[in-house]
Amino acid sequence: MLAEYGFVLADNPFQTLEMDQHVHEWAAAVKSKLRPGTPGRPATMQPGDIDELICALKQHGLWGDFTLSPDNGDISYRLHAALQLLLQDVSSKRAIAWWERWRRGEPSHNNDLDNKRHAIRSWVTATCQTIADAATRNMDAIHRFRYAQETSQRYLVNDFLARCLHMLWEEEHAIAKSFLVP
Repeated sequence: MLAEYGFVLADNPFQTLEMDQHVHEWAAAVKSKLRPGTPGRPATMQPGDIDELICALKQHGLWGDFTLSPDNGDISYRLHAALQLLLQDVSSKRAIAWWERWRRGEPSHNNDLDNKRHAIRSWVTATCQTIADAATRNMDAIHRFRYAQETSQRYLVNDFLARCLHMLWEEEHAIAKSFLVP
């Protein structure tokens, strides 16, 4: 709202937590850590597998626009589908085949689904903790900046804008924290 209209609402019922940057950064970090297997000891996932998984998501129109909704703790279908595919520790071909069956609602081993639920929940929890921590640091920085401006009476940034930014960080913090409750 701030970019579009120049203000934010203190209580925005339509607010979601955008997760695109976090998914992209996580995928890049995983890709950078993958190494090719060696003779007699093949790697479970190869460096190019992440690209193939992302390509599969793009082909199905499911890459990007990943969100978390604070209303009822919903992980968007797009994020859920992406994590179902990306959080597998198997070759891209096996991962995509399993994911296609999952998308069609075909039966799967309960163990697979329980492991997936746990992996997704762990990823969301860890990412939300990182987001909440960053939001806290940013709110503190804005508070310190506003205090420094008031005490020096040198107003370099519009106070209204600083309050809007603080509200955005509060909102992001609250949404992220809502996903940390067990």
